[in-house]
Amino acid sequence: MQPQPIVSTKVKGPRIRSAVAVFVLGILLVAPGVWKFASSVVDILDGPVYSIPGTVRTHLDSGTYIVFERTGSANSFGPASVTTDHGITLDSTNVTVTDPSGNDVGVRSSVPNETITRGSDRFVAAVEFNAAHAGRYAIHIDVSQPGLVVIQHPLGDIFRKNVPWLLAIVVGGMLAVAGFVMFIVGIVRRGRSPKTPVMVGGVVTTPWGTEPVSPPTAAPMAAPMAAPIAAPTPVPTPVPTPALPPAAWHPDPQGQHRLRYWDGANWTDHTAD
Repeated sequence: MQPQPIVSTKVKGPRIRSAVAVFVLGILLVAPGVWKFASSVVDILDGPVYSIPGTVRTHLDSGTYIVFERTGSANSFGPASVTTDHGITLDSTNVTVTDPSGNDVGVRSSVPNETITRGSDRFVAAVEFNAAHAGRYAIHIDVSQPGLVVIQHPLGDIFRKNVPWLLAIVVGGMLAVAGFVMFIVGIVRRGRSPKTPVMVGGVVTTPWGTEPVSPPTAAPMAAPMAAPIAAPTPVPTPVPTPALPPAAWHPDPQGQHRLRYWDGANWTDHTAD
């Protein structure tokens, strides 16, 4: 009788190592994207505020810049809020920009008017200019009334500049979620799988992997039982046949004559008186 093969119960579900690798890859894509985009947002919400009139000297990268003027504020007092707005006073006639080489940079009115809120202060886009190359620029603002300004890229440019990082955040987030789901599914599937190892083709399969082992050996087969030996039938001992007398004349056993001849096997018809 041949030994029956052992059938393996394969653990279904994603591998734990694959799930962790996908999750880590997603985090590696998300982390720099979040940091880069967050730093751009922080520059908008917490960038430097300059007092005017006066000259602002600052380092600018190449690109378009807008001078946002503080036009008012919004304050809340319980359920009521009070808003003040005196409008824009800056234009291309009272703002001059000089590049790192000392050349004048063209200034124009900003359209459409974008708005930045810093706490209770409201800043509205007044004028804009193009920085041809990175360097230290001088922005001179000549106004009769003191005020505050913020110099910043247009909000649309900031988002367009960060499109690759936003895509990295989206793709990385999807990978991280997929890796986390794969990890949970793998843990659940392995929790439901049999914990005892099973073997197929000389390899033991467990929920944690496979390892080679020696093939199983068949148990020795028991020798078939011999049929019981029947007792021999006793053979009857033959009764010895008495020896017949030799051929000769003998007294007639029938009594009809005096003698009758015996031929060694039978009585004959030869008689004598």
